[in-house]
Amino acid sequence: DELADERLLQGRFDRAALLADILAELEDWLAAPTPAVLDAWREVSATLGRRVRYEAAGELREGQAEDLDAAMSNDPAANSRLEVALVYSGVHAVWGHRVAHALWNRSPVLRPVARAWSQLVRFATGVEIHPGATIGRRFFIDHGMGVVIGETAEIGDDCMLYHQVTLGGRSLERGSKRHP
Repeated sequence: DELADERLLQGRFDRAALLADILAELEDWLAAPTPAVLDAWREVSATLGRRVRYEAAGELREGQAEDLDAAMSNDPAANSRLEVALVYSGVHAVWGHRVAHALWNRSPVLRPVARAWSQLVRFATGVEIHPGATIGRRFFIDHGMGVVIGETAEIGDDCMLYHQVTLGGRSLERGSKRHP
């Protein structure tokens, strides 16, 4: 949206207004009766279907337990798994990314939904992770504010990042590996 881009460039924006703009754009996209939107809706419905939902929930739950263990072992200030699960924004960002990444990989039709979800997660956590980024198991972001992870970034298992880290583009060439 050009208005939102202009506000961001000028450094003056209201997060609530920006979120409202994003949601309005998504609502317009879903309300338009085009074949592409109908196909996207069918794909979203299939993805969120009962069988797929339960399988994905099991995988996410297992990954969540590992992420909590990673936070407990890498942050001496962490007092309990409950505390980490409730208040660690870096952990919330990783969990949000895992949902967005599953949507991103499911179908090209779901990519706008994955991008919208990742922006909501960024809004809530201060951590921006592109849904196309590949993140391994037991990944922990400590003090996540300002972390940016780009689309072609690949992060292995048992990794940790601190605040203000950017795994950003090294090239403007489309289709190339642009992120470390």
